[in-house]
Amino acid sequence: MAAGPARWNRPDPASRPRSPSDLGAWLLRHDDGDRTEFITLSLWDSVDAIRAFAGDDIDAAVLYPEDARYLVGESTVTHYQVVAQVQPAPGQAREPHDEER
Repeated sequence: MAAGPARWNRPDPASRPRSPSDLGAWLLRHDDGDRTEFITLSLWDSVDAIRAFAGDDIDAAVLYPEDARYLVGESTVTHYQVVAQVQPAPGQAREPHDEER
């Protein structure tokens, strides 16, 4: 995988910072020429849980010092409510192949 946000670029992605109210996260990547964009999609059990992680301003991105070398422009945060969920069929969930990472 190409370099990405430092908290994700570890041998064990499960070692990323976690909170008891953190229901999981995905790191999405889009290569566009010489630029790569990342979107972090995280799920939380409540707005209060987000606030406990992010602080009072939940609309500000939580960044770590090592993230600065990857940032181009502004980091943004948008909150959504989950209104539906589709689970993979039993036995169908998988990790991305190396060429997909």
